[in-house]
Amino acid sequence: MRNNLIQVLQTGGIHRVCVSNIGCSHKNQVKQHDSLYSGIAPFTREQIAALLFNQDSDVIEIFVPPVDQQTNGTDRGVLAIVFATALCYNMDPTSLKFNRWAIRPHLLDSL
Repeated sequence: MRNNLIQVLQTGGIHRVCVSNIGCSHKNQVKQHDSLYSGIAPFTREQIAALLFNQDSDVIEIFVPPVDQQTNGTDRGVLAIVFATALCYNMDPTSLKFNRWAIRPHLLDSL
């Protein structure tokens, strides 16, 4: 990946995260925006490595900035999409708080 990257990834289970290199200073860095952070899943690491393939380096740095955390077991995909959308609009997901009652209807209207 040579340009800006924003991607929603599955962690290998039922969880989704948003990864992006926006705001990163090197091409081997990425941020994982995760609403239920419990570590970086091996399957997610593999996907990130495939996206950021860099022949000059075999090291990839994954940063996990603090983002709004889900309070239930159902918002994981929705929040990953919300983080990706925020990045597309040049908004920093770390500075945003979301109305849990409004994000699903808003996403549906947007689609």
